[in-house]
Amino acid sequence: MASRQLETSEEFILNSISCTTNILFYDTIQKQILTEEVRAQIFQAFQPYLLATQNEEIQIESCRVLSNLSRHASCCDLYLQDNTFLKTINVVLDHNLRDLVYYTVGIVINISIYGKNVQNLLTIDGVNNASILEKLFDVLKDSNLEDMDLARVAAKALNNLQKVPDASKYWNEGLIERLTELAKSLCDDLDGIMEVATDEEQLEIIPLRDILNAICQDVPEVMRNCPVPACGRKFKDAADLENHISRRHPDLSNK
Repeated sequence: MASRQLETSEEFILNSISCTTNILFYDTIQKQILTEEVRAQIFQAFQPYLLATQNEEIQIESCRVLSNLSRHASCCDLYLQDNTFLKTINVVLDHNLRDLVYYTVGIVINISIYGKNVQNLLTIDGVNNASILEKLFDVLKDSNLEDMDLARVAAKALNNLQKVPDASKYWNEGLIERLTELAKSLCDDLDGIMEVATDEEQLEIIPLRDILNAICQDVPEVMRNCPVPACGRKFKDAADLENHISRRHPDLSNK
């Protein structure tokens, strides 16, 4: 397939990708039918189609392939070693294709579960220097309760990334405040809906409600840096930082 040109072989490429998606569905952790080498080759062959085409079907099917691959830890490690691919994920999260965003968030979830050095994902900046955390926040905010499935996976990804090693290095105070406020607001909305929801509807609501609760409980402890470069002190509380500045850097506090 790699030797085929998209302009002249669009249908062939789409069928090949769809066929690969179906095969990968059966290549599970419990019953592996492909080798790590073959999975790596599939990753290298298919990842360019996430951005290199205006054919939406090819983009979505390629994302499904990469999502299925991400069920394997070795593939997640490949993803985390490829900064170009991580930047691609960041860009795709801005897309207006719901399914494309949904499967991309699924990739992020699997990376957060199976990948080593997940911090590599958190250091990638995309459009307007927005981090993957900010992009996921936007997905959760925009999906709101109109698309509970998308909201649930976005919330799951954010909650997983709250618990990465040294999470405080990657979460800033402003984003934590916005996410906590959004999660609490959505929880209040869900509580109102649950009062009149059927048993079947509640089964759909409860998983999202639980993840939003977890987001509020697993808030990373953000460290606040002293603004004086030569000082290097860090503080857990804004008041402690302010007191430090007034004691140690009175000239700065008077400005």
